[in-house]
Amino acid sequence: MTPYRVEWETEADDRLAEIWTNAKDRAAITRAAHEIDRMLTRDPENVGMAISEGLRRVAVGPLTIFFSIDMDKYLVEVARVRTT
Repeated sequence: MTPYRVEWETEADDRLAEIWTNAKDRAAITRAAHEIDRMLTRDPENVGMAISEGLRRVAVGPLTIFFSIDMDKYLVEVARVRTT
């Protein structure tokens, strides 16, 4: 199985940094972000739930992310992130 590449769009990456900077438990944010990356690298089609055509959502407390998958390029793009 070919692993997917996970790319965080600039806005999502900046928001994640802001969340981490302001978090009381930075380790929890780091763990969640790493787990999300791990899940999306392995099997993004079966992660989270579809919320609209081409957009999926997954929550790994304390983060929720919104992402799309380019199957041809084996690429996952994280568009948004927020706290749950």
